Amino acid sequence: MSLPGPVPVFDPGEIFPDLEELRTRATDGDLPGALERLVAVGRGSASDQVMAFDVLAESEALDGPLAAHLAAHPDDRTARLLACLRRVRAGSDRASALAAEQDLIRLVAEDRSDATAWFVRLVTAAAAGLGPSETRRRYERLRELAPEHSVAQRLMLRALVPAPGGAWDEVLAHVRSATAGAPDGSPDWGLVPLLHLTRWHVESPTGETDYLRQPEVRTKLEEASERFTAAPCTSPYAAVEVHTDFAVVTALAGQRGRSMKHFRALGPALAPGAWELAAAHREDLETVRGAAVAEGRRR
Repeated sequence: MSLPGPVPVFDPGEIFPDLEELRTRATDGDLPGALERLVAVGRGSASDQVMAFDVLAESEALDGPLAAHLAAHPDDRTARLLACLRRVRAGSDRASALAAEQDLIRLVAEDRSDATAWFVRLVTAAAAGLGPSETRRRYERLRELAPEHSVAQRLMLRALVPAPGGAWDEVLAHVRSATAGAPDGSPDWGLVPLLHLTRWHVESPTGETDYLRQPEVRTKLEEASERFTAAPCTSPYAAVEVHTDFAVVTALAGQRGRSMKHFRALGPALAPGAWELAAAHREDLETVRGAAVAEGRRR
C-alpha cells in the first residue's frame, strides 16, 4: 500500500513567502514597490530575478496594474521587460513571442548589458521556434553578462535536443561545459537529471525505464546528485526544480534511496516539469514520495 505524501505545492508563491509578497504587492496596488524589489533581486542573482519575474508574468491579475503603470511611466524599463514576458506567458504561441520580440529589440538596443532583456529574448526564441543557432547566439550573449545563469542553461539544453533541430551530442557538450567548474550545491548539477529525463521522454514514448536504468546513466545521476547535495543550494528558488528532477529521475532509474533523499528535501514542494513528464509512473512516484516524507517525520 502506498504511503500518502502531502498535497503537492507547485506554486512558487506558496513555496516562498517572499515571492507571494512580491505578487501581492504587484496586483494589489503597489506595482512600483514590486518592480523595485525585482531590481533588488537582480543585484544578487540574475537567475533568481527571472524566476521572480516569472511569478508575476504568470498572473492574469497583473494585466490591469501593469498597463496602467506603463501608461503613466512608459520609460520604466523593468515594467517594459515584465510586459514582454507577460505577453509571451499569456499567449503561449509563436505570434505572442514575435510581438514581444519587437519590444525586446528596442530594449536591448537601449542597453545591451541588460542580462534580463537577453534572457527574455532567449524565452522568445524558444517560443517562436527560432532554432538552436539563434537561441545559442542569444544564450552566449547572456552568458557573457551572467555566466552562472542556471535558468538560461536549462532553456539552452531544451533548445539543443534533436526535435527542434539539435543533437544529443550537442546537449551532452552543453551539460559538460556547464558542470565542468560547478561548485557543490550549484543548480548547474541539475542539468544532468534534466538531460536524462528529456532523453528518456523523447526516446521512450511508451514510458519504459530501460534507458534510465543503464549503469552509465545511473552512475552519472549518482555523481551529480552527490555534488548537488554536498552543500546548500546557491539558489533556494532553483533548488525546487533541481530536487524535483533528481527525485523523479532517480526513482525511475530504480535508485529509491537517492530519490527519497531529494523528496525529503522538497517536503510538499514540487516543480511541475519533471512531475508531469513522468505522469505514467505517478503511483510509483507517490509511493516513494510518501515513504520519504514519512521517514523525514520520524527523524
